[in-house]
Amino acid sequence: MEIFIYTVLSAYFIFILQYRNFWSRMKERCFARDEKTSNIGFSIIIAVRNESALILDLLIDLSKQQYHKDLYEIIIIDDYSQDDTVEAVRSFCATVDCDIKLYRLKDYPDYEEGKKAAISLGVRKAKHAYVVSTDADCRLQEKFLASWSSYVSEHSPDYAGGPLSFSQPKRFIETFQLLDLAPLLLVTGASLDRNRALMSNGANMVFKRQAFYDVHGYEGNEDIPSGDDYFLLQKISRMPKSKIGYLKSKEATVTTAYQADWHAVFQQRLRWASKWKDYSFWSEPKIGAFFILLVQLVSLYIVFFLIFGPFHTTFLLFILLRMVYDYRFIKDYLDFIGRRVSILDFVFVFLIYPFYVVFTGILSIFGRYSWKNRNYGRNDRS
Repeated sequence: MEIFIYTVLSAYFIFILQYRNFWSRMKERCFARDEKTSNIGFSIIIAVRNESALILDLLIDLSKQQYHKDLYEIIIIDDYSQDDTVEAVRSFCATVDCDIKLYRLKDYPDYEEGKKAAISLGVRKAKHAYVVSTDADCRLQEKFLASWSSYVSEHSPDYAGGPLSFSQPKRFIETFQLLDLAPLLLVTGASLDRNRALMSNGANMVFKRQAFYDVHGYEGNEDIPSGDDYFLLQKISRMPKSKIGYLKSKEATVTTAYQADWHAVFQQRLRWASKWKDYSFWSEPKIGAFFILLVQLVSLYIVFFLIFGPFHTTFLLFILLRMVYDYRFIKDYLDFIGRRVSILDFVFVFLIYPFYVVFTGILSIFGRYSWKNRNYGRNDRS
């Protein structure tokens, strides 16, 4: 048993070191004040459902982009909102000189409900060569499009991802979410930069409109509620000579909102985890998810052994070593987005995290979840 534990944790340490090295070696791009933008056109697609409280902030950010207004359009696709999202968008459109188009899924019977249907309709309505996908609860910097234009002009990616950030946490629930997501976001960036379709993030992704058509969009997984980012990335990455990339830039970083309460946190995590069963058995994300689950189970075993069993110096050393590795790994991404957490908060989250991962993993297999006032079960489809 000890040999198995040492093997698992040693593999984990190697993984951490490898991806820290990948991240540190990635070039951070900074859009200079006097740098000329290219003439890349962008169609920005935002799928919305019950987002009246948040969508206007994003639209304001988009209307203030330091990018030529003729080179981008904003496409809002309403996914059967039950609030006044549509009215809020229409009112905003009348106040700004910006190319904003609003479509409602219910006006297009060929499309079903859900984010994938909304993005598919948005791509159909798009006029520019590149599509930017983000979420209604996100905030953008003024040089967001200019930064993407510079990157796209140089690399011509078929699919690329960008960084995600959060505000400085003020409550423990926000600190927990920041520590939970930071390592995943670092791995996402490092893997995309190395042309590996391991993970992605739908709040900040750019892809060629033609590439979406070439892979037939979400055909084959359109009825899976989540995974609008990863499944598209997977299909595009399988294209002959496809180019996958990542824009490591503070100007291109998207800031998203925290979930307000623990129920919302678990519902979001269950939604993300629910798509694992639809990955192929030997896919990297599924192997990675099982490996992380295994690491957490091993950590739980060590903790219980140290509490209830005889003292084991090597086990204690491994737990302390893992704590140090995790802290430095997470800190690499937090330093990039300019966020801080206290050592005490990190230690507390580190200790409860294995319980959280195991619990969430079990619920994702057998439980149900709700999102945007829609309920999903283990075998439900959108």
